[in-house]
Amino acid sequence: LFRSTAATLSSLAIGPVLDRWGRKVPLLGGLVLTAAAVAAFSPANGALMLTVAVVFYGIGEGITIGTSDVYAMDVAPRTGRGTFLGNWSLIRNVGGVAGPLLLGALAQWAGGPAAAVGAIAAMLAISAVVMGVWGVESHPRAKEAA
Repeated sequence: LFRSTAATLSSLAIGPVLDRWGRKVPLLGGLVLTAAAVAAFSPANGALMLTVAVVFYGIGEGITIGTSDVYAMDVAPRTGRGTFLGNWSLIRNVGGVAGPLLLGALAQWAGGPAAAVGAIAAMLAISAVVMGVWGVESHPRAKEAA
């Protein structure tokens, strides 16, 4: 409930931000926020701390998911746009199915969920670094302002 509410509200609020200031910085911020929230899951020592981490996870997720879709639409080539976006969707869907299975296997192999939680936080942090270093701003207004 807390994650879903936070994700819904942040995804609704991020649209005008993307249209005004661009895609890259909000996407980067969403990835960093989500990584930090996931990293806070394991050391959470009570319901309140875990709830706060889950709310921040939802906010980061709401920012990241919608922004990444908009970013993909922006960078999709004019020729083959449908194929590009179909492949984008396929990769996300395969990750949504395979990710939990692989992380569950990692948790079982490593002796607990902390390894899986750490792996998720690390992947999100790496994604933020990749976006920060190699990602381009895809919104025309933000490009003009830069």
